[in-house]
Amino acid sequence: YGLVGSEMCIRDSLAVVAVGDKQNGPFTLELLDAGAHVLCAHPVAPTPEEVMAIAEAAERRGLFVSTDYSLRATEAFRLGRAAIRENGTLLRVDVTYPGRFLPIALDLAVALGGHVDMVSAFGRYPKDLKCRREASPAVFPPTTILEHVEGAVTALTPTPHADPRAAVHITASSTGGRVEMALPTGGARRLRCGHGGRFEDVELTPALRGGTVVAAFGDAMRTLADQFVDAVLHGDGPTCPLAEEAHLRRLWMAITRAERGRVPVTVGELTPR
Repeated sequence: YGLVGSEMCIRDSLAVVAVGDKQNGPFTLELLDAGAHVLCAHPVAPTPEEVMAIAEAAERRGLFVSTDYSLRATEAFRLGRAAIRENGTLLRVDVTYPGRFLPIALDLAVALGGHVDMVSAFGRYPKDLKCRREASPAVFPPTTILEHVEGAVTALTPTPHADPRAAVHITASSTGGRVEMALPTGGARRLRCGHGGRFEDVELTPALRGGTVVAAFGDAMRTLADQFVDAVLHGDGPTCPLAEEAHLRRLWMAITRAERGRVPVTVGELTPR
């Protein structure tokens, strides 16, 4: 599908691909061969090697290719991440999310804590859920611990019955305070203890009222698409580079191995500790 930049004559040089991870790659490579910059839905491809092959093809042609980490484009996440950076050294991140949102939770964790060195995954659920888990495994992902290269640790906890307007809750604790976010439209706030025992609670952006869940996610996607178009027009580079997508593919493989083997797994080497 073409992505048209309103008054700009760029109809033939921008494209969006969203046909599933097994077909995204071939379509993206074909569009790159035709000279188009591509915004591709994630997962971009099943393996990190395939993702990086697409990135290298784009680099050889001097084209941009990016993926759709749309919740990064929400105001709550943008302001929340800026506040986290102001709060000093990041220590711990807690992310709760609906089970099917694990790829989104991983993206947000890496966006805040950086690349991950070690993964532990705990897939145990009550025995009476065995049949339901086998029928819908994506609904019952493991609770996952990510050990980031820079030293922070993230806990990813699947939580059922989440309000879709605030489906992903993030608490990021740093040496200088704490930031809480509820995405896509639940707002963000910064909390910290000041001098003299004063407690500061600053609303970074309020929860949005009204509108539909579809509109909330649609607004985030439109913002991301606008950022992609701006990057292409002004040469700023892709907003969600495929190097991060390749790292997320490695994370996904590591989580699978950690859950099956019940041992921590090194992401880069994909070998048990």
